[in-house]
Amino acid sequence: MPDFPKTVPELANNLDVLAQELSFLAGSVEHAIKLKKLPKPNGEERTITVPSQRLKAFLSRLDSAVLRQVPLHPLLYHRPGSSYIEMIRQHRRSRCLITADIDDFYPSVTRSKVFRALLSQGFEQSVAKIITRLTTVFHSLPQGFPTSPTIAGIVLRPVAIRLEGLVGACRLRIGIYADNLAISANYDATKFETLIKRIFLQSGYKLDKWRVMMPSQRQEIMNIVVSNGMSVKAEYRNEVRRDILILSKLKESQPSGEFSSKLASLRGKLNHIYNINPSQFNSLGKYARRLGVDVWRDDS
Repeated sequence: MPDFPKTVPELANNLDVLAQELSFLAGSVEHAIKLKKLPKPNGEERTITVPSQRLKAFLSRLDSAVLRQVPLHPLLYHRPGSSYIEMIRQHRRSRCLITADIDDFYPSVTRSKVFRALLSQGFEQSVAKIITRLTTVFHSLPQGFPTSPTIAGIVLRPVAIRLEGLVGACRLRIGIYADNLAISANYDATKFETLIKRIFLQSGYKLDKWRVMMPSQRQEIMNIVVSNGMSVKAEYRNEVRRDILILSKLKESQPSGEFSSKLASLRGKLNHIYNINPSQFNSLGKYARRLGVDVWRDDS
């Protein structure tokens, strides 16, 4: 087991702050955030918690210096060095693909769940208490903190351990990224629905949007098509083409700051496409060049 800080002063020393400053930060988290509403694809809204620059920098140190020492389960793709791309790739060309969401995942990760999960990983009570206070907002895990993906992985470890038994015994492929669950097999795996839902429910989570996709259907995970390799859905590519067209018309009249912001957003979308399917990226890049929009990939 990793050698975690044993006391709050030791934790503060690891994070290069005074113990008093650490306590102050823990007691003022709610005063150092802004809540931002973003639309979901289904028309609903997602609340993103945006920390102040000072709090964000501190949480990033806490994440890299302390929380990432906790070994995350291989079925959880929140871990450093992993990604949603890796999680999705294993499910290509499956006989049966099942996807689901953990319903209201971040709000359902309560402060008490975070505290108990840290204790179970070997943190001392006083250290677990202050880390819990630093990484939760309004008594639950916030979406938008640098620490939240790591905390989510720590909290979901008991679920992953139980699911691992199905991987070995039933030849299932299972991956969890944030609140997204993907299961695949080379046979009809629908018989495991009740069992898998029970595993999550017994840990305090409810699965939603359970979807079964066979080879005759378009199989997709997180809007990435995996029926034949990996590709970005046509709807998303069309959205990017519209963004390129709009930028080509705005480039002369748009204020420089606003144009730069829109261009940065477009490059982010194109980078996402490049990671999934470089040929689709190249096609969109050629379209952008024809319209005079500079969307080169920056690998630096």
